[in-house]
Amino acid sequence: MGVLIANSYKRVLNLTSNLFELYPNHVLLLKMYALFLHDVMNNSNAAQDYFKKARAVSESDMKNFKKINESQESDFGYNSGTTIFVISASNNYTGLIQYVNFEVKNLLKYKGSELTGNNIKVIMPYIFSQFHDDFINSYIETNQAKILEKKRTLFARDKNGFLVLIKLLVKAIPNLRHNKIVFTGFMRRIGKDHTLNMVPTQF
Repeated sequence: MGVLIANSYKRVLNLTSNLFELYPNHVLLLKMYALFLHDVMNNSNAAQDYFKKARAVSESDMKNFKKINESQESDFGYNSGTTIFVISASNNYTGLIQYVNFEVKNLLKYKGSELTGNNIKVIMPYIFSQFHDDFINSYIETNQAKILEKKRTLFARDKNGFLVLIKLLVKAIPNLRHNKIVFTGFMRRIGKDHTLNMVPTQF
């Protein structure tokens, strides 16, 4: 019986080790392993360590999402017609739009459903869009940001192909629960009539 228990524990340990290698900050995995240590292995001290880590990851995620909301309020304001994009930053899905709020219709004439799942490059002039994935990959590899956390004035491209002068702020938000980063962009039109009648394929 003792041998069976020892072998079972070894299998659980190996499986858990592999999972933690892939998802070191997965809250549910941390809690499940903590319960295993506490209830099965009767190791309350080790279990407490994993419970503490799970709590720390959860609190960190909450702070980061709060940071998104505070960024919108302080830099652009809730009532300013701010368009918000959430962009993926994983190697397999670089630059894909995961979420966009309803204000995008007023700014770029797109419905949110028309953009979700597409690369953010679709709303950029070609001169910038051709390099954008490289910018994201460079940040992922080096963790060195050159244009993040800075308000910039530039052009976006609307659904009809016209250029719109905007103010943009982009923040990298770590999601420790899923061990990845997402980019959140806050975008606002500059002035009421700053849509330029130029088709950006020229650029």
